[in-house]
Amino acid sequence: MKMLYEARVRDLGPEDQVKVQCGRCLHVVLIPQVGMVQGMRLAPDTLIASLEDRFRCRKCDTKGSAIVTIVWAGAPVNPAYH
Repeated sequence: MKMLYEARVRDLGPEDQVKVQCGRCLHVVLIPQVGMVQGMRLAPDTLIASLEDRFRCRKCDTKGSAIVTIVWAGAPVNPAYH
């Protein structure tokens, strides 16, 4: 488990997910590791924190306001953040 600013796509395990939340309408999407590698075709050395500007909200169509976090498999879940 790494901090968001140093985590890369290759650091994600098969059960880990990237949580993308729209900063405008608060719409949330969870993207599994396989979605990053096969779906988005990201290079393994891509920083997770650098993805914030790439996402566009499907609900309100806002681009560049995404809040990206990592949901590590096996980590305790804080209900205030999910």
